[in-house]
Amino acid sequence: MPTFRIPEDDYSSILTLARLNGQQLESLAKAIEQTKPDTSADFVAQVAQKSGIDEKEAKGILEILLTLYSIRDGRSISLDEFVDDVCSSVFSIEELKLSDAEKDRFASGIKLLLTFDATLGVVAKAQNLAVEYDKVFCGARIMSDIRPLFAGSPGDTAGALIIHSLNISYHEGRSHKEFYVALDCDELEDLKQVIERAEKKAVSLKRLLKNSSIPHLGWHSADEP
Repeated sequence: MPTFRIPEDDYSSILTLARLNGQQLESLAKAIEQTKPDTSADFVAQVAQKSGIDEKEAKGILEILLTLYSIRDGRSISLDEFVDDVCSSVFSIEELKLSDAEKDRFASGIKLLLTFDATLGVVAKAQNLAVEYDKVFCGARIMSDIRPLFAGSPGDTAGALIIHSLNISYHEGRSHKEFYVALDCDELEDLKQVIERAEKKAVSLKRLLKNSSIPHLGWHSADEP
């Protein structure tokens, strides 16, 4: 009986993986093995470039593999058992219409590609850790307005305030949420200083990791020490 729910968005990537020939699979495996752990986006881009596979197709395959690595990490079963469970779910999807040869290539493909614990496995763990919080930052923007003050009649402007509205969007579980915070110019400067202090701390921590020969699996910046 199928044990995984496979999203329809993954169907095309499953077909791509099932249709890789031996040389393409070997190139993909070699690229995964030789690419140092990095953020998932950078890792995917490097693997795609090294393997010679179309970046969009490589991204789809690697996203599936990262998800499978994450699922397997929480299960105490052998790789063979896990691959059997995955195949049982995939092969039950009638819309895919996989041939026997494609089923064999898919099974052997994921069994091979899920053995790279030191590269793909590390990226999967880093990706999970980065979002292992109740609320995960998604985006931010600031809207600035002038608010006039009237002394008496609407036409008698006595002054004005500059108000900044900070919008923070975030993920909570599967939901996308947001909230607003009003700031004046002094408070905006306070926020800027807090962010600058955090950036300086990040530079120091990156340097500490570099001196310890521990890879930093975060977004790269121009001031990377």
